Amino acid sequence: MRQSVTIVLGALSGALVISGTPPLGPPALHAQTNWREVRSLKMGRFRVRVDVSPARTVRLSSQLDTSRLTSPELPADTVKAWQTMVFSELDKPTRKEYMLGNAILVQPFAADSVSIGYVLTVADTSGKSRQVVTDIDGMEEFLDLLAKGAAAAMTL
Repeated sequence: MRQSVTIVLGALSGALVISGTPPLGPPALHAQTNWREVRSLKMGRFRVRVDVSPARTVRLSSQLDTSRLTSPELPADTVKAWQTMVFSELDKPTRKEYMLGNAILVQPFAADSVSIGYVLTVADTSGKSRQVVTDIDGMEEFLDLLAKGAAAAMTL
């Protein structure tokens, strides 16, 4: 009887040790992304900065008064292609809106009979967004901010 109890206890303790250990294989790495600020821009009360990571991604951090938003991570080559397309159509927009993922929305409108205005919407990862109305000069500055961020992310 004593021998069977020892065998059963040994088997149970062995099963507990095996089930309590993490699975074999490569460990899951949860690396912290190091973001580096490249450039910032201020349009009235609206501030936006572009950050880049070593993973060649870009994100926007924006602030309007006391509310802060952080956009999702965007691939640098996608940001550069979108920036080039919007910049080429800045004088004569051919679309009602230009959207980059769930992060940036640009909507041109006729400000008066000769000039074009733009509504720039920046969103974060939780669905909150902020808008700013700007002119063509403000859009050029914003697109330049994106171009510099994308270039910096591609060279890291």
